[in-house]
Amino acid sequence: MLNKNLCTFVRVLMDYGVKKTAIVTNTSLLAKETIKDLLDSGLTDLTASYDGTSAKENDYIRTGANFINDSQNLLNLLKLKKAQGSPLNITISNVQVYTKNEVKRLGNGYSDYSLQNMPSYIKERFKEFEDDLEYTSFPAMVWPGYDIISSPYKIFVNECSDLSKICSLAFETITVLANGNVVPCCYDLRGDCVFGNILNNSIIDIWNNSKYTRFRDNLKKGFYKDNGICAECIIYSDKFLIKN
Repeated sequence: MLNKNLCTFVRVLMDYGVKKTAIVTNTSLLAKETIKDLLDSGLTDLTASYDGTSAKENDYIRTGANFINDSQNLLNLLKLKKAQGSPLNITISNVQVYTKNEVKRLGNGYSDYSLQNMPSYIKERFKEFEDDLEYTSFPAMVWPGYDIISSPYKIFVNECSDLSKICSLAFETITVLANGNVVPCCYDLRGDCVFGNILNNSIIDIWNNSKYTRFRDNLKKGFYKDNGICAECIIYSDKFLIKN
């Protein structure tokens, strides 16, 4: 939502025949004047993120957030979506910080960690549109580059991690940062692993360059540690933020 050309980007992609366009937002910038344009753009999927088990915890985890105000923006979108009969799919995503014992009981592997208990503060806020929403909830996992020094939480590593899996993100997606840098995936929050810049080279040339090709080959062979950032990734190392 930070990019004022977002709706234009979506329209261009739709004109090129792209069947799925999706955004993830905390809804703080989902202003009334933006909502109609967003619905008219042809966007197919929107995920709204609210974390923790209470509005207070959400606002603590998400610095500067205000759940009441932010969720009202999504409510406004839901009302107009319903009035217009828009096919936009809307999902609410929630992340919770668990204790070590709670994490141990969840499963083995990132795909098994989906939680069934969407917090009541979210369900209550959106109860009018319960049939128009999907919900997903996961325990808080540690992304590469996470600053644990300033964190109020501890890190717990699940020793049951499955290291034989191959990350699909490196083969099925391309992630371009705001400055044009191409990085392995959205988990590279700081842009530590750069394969090139779309302002200097084409996407195809960057995808096929030696550095990017070697990166994918390492994953195919199971040498994920040779990729640096992959060794710290939640796909290969199930690290969780846990409460003291």
